[in-house]
Amino acid sequence: MGNVPWWIAIRKKDLAVIPHPEYFDTAKQVIKLIQQGNGIKKVCAWLKEKHSEKTWGHSTIAGFAKQKALYGERTVSIQGTDYVMDNYYPALVDKSTYYALQKVKRKAAPSRNTTLVSLLTGIGITRCIQCGSPVSQQIDYSHGKPTIRLFCSDRTKKITGCLGWSLKAAYPERVLFNECKSLVFTDTVKDTSTLDSLLAQKEEQQKNITDIQNAIASDPRLVVTLAPAMTSTLDVIDQLNIDIDAEQKALAALTTESYSMELFDEWNQQSDAALVESDTDLRSSVKDLIQSIFSKIEIGKLGDRFTFVYTAVTGNMAAAVMTGTQRNQQYLPLAMVSNEDLEGIKQHQPEIAHLFTTRDLLRQHVAELDLEKQTYGQKPI
Repeated sequence: MGNVPWWIAIRKKDLAVIPHPEYFDTAKQVIKLIQQGNGIKKVCAWLKEKHSEKTWGHSTIAGFAKQKALYGERTVSIQGTDYVMDNYYPALVDKSTYYALQKVKRKAAPSRNTTLVSLLTGIGITRCIQCGSPVSQQIDYSHGKPTIRLFCSDRTKKITGCLGWSLKAAYPERVLFNECKSLVFTDTVKDTSTLDSLLAQKEEQQKNITDIQNAIASDPRLVVTLAPAMTSTLDVIDQLNIDIDAEQKALAALTTESYSMELFDEWNQQSDAALVESDTDLRSSVKDLIQSIFSKIEIGKLGDRFTFVYTAVTGNMAAAVMTGTQRNQQYLPLAMVSNEDLEGIKQHQPEIAHLFTTRDLLRQHVAELDLEKQTYGQKPI
């Protein structure tokens, strides 16, 4: 089953996913502390006092409120395709509380007194696209004016074997502002495949009932013989009705617009002024907003090209690859989809297929860009 959240346990005798006997109630208290405006340091101190037997790091709590496992969801990746399982974990909160928690946590973020504020580090969601290590920052004074540079933290730790990289923070920040405004406004697509399947099963069972009734009408002597089949089919329909009702309620609960539109409106109002690294007050505010709106940001190299992938809390993604020279940086925005989805786009909407990519195609694409640069005598980045 893989790793489970710290407030969840696996019962050995039947491998059932259950609330952890000690930490489940503790997790509920952590949520209350966050809702009351307590910062990460205070929550960690409370946890260390209550459960000294366990190590409570800053990153554990920094990412706690963003985990969709809080409302029971689990996502597994099989051969490059993500599968979402609703109600997999015992839920600590419902979805509306989960998204409200993002705003509370953002307002409770501690003030920052650093000379320069990085928008993408220190928020627990920015990772190296190659090895998954956290992305760190450093201040570069080599050109007189201090600037923020980002780098893979494994460059110094050398745990994963990542080759490491370093680039100006301004590049992924500008892509974030230019390409990710409309990203968070995209409505969550409601997957009705389960409901459609249940309705089809119910229709099939109702046909079976009709067939049994017709058989009995034509020969009443069959009533005794067919009674068990009639009872069994009615039981199946009763269970299907329960499942259909639950699925309809689950679909109705997918109200991304209602719980996130206020945040997204605020994000859409941000201007390029936040890209000025010396404006610490504005950047601190925008940084908190980014932490609330995005669940994951990936930065690093695919091939020899810097690539940025941004995933919103809605599940929508945007990606871009750097295409310019060292003196003239440019980027190409890309929409990332699964291999299966890309084939569907090519079949049904070939005129827009060039706007989409997969990870494999992205690697191929950046390799072709590097080859093109070498042809013209330009040094790949």
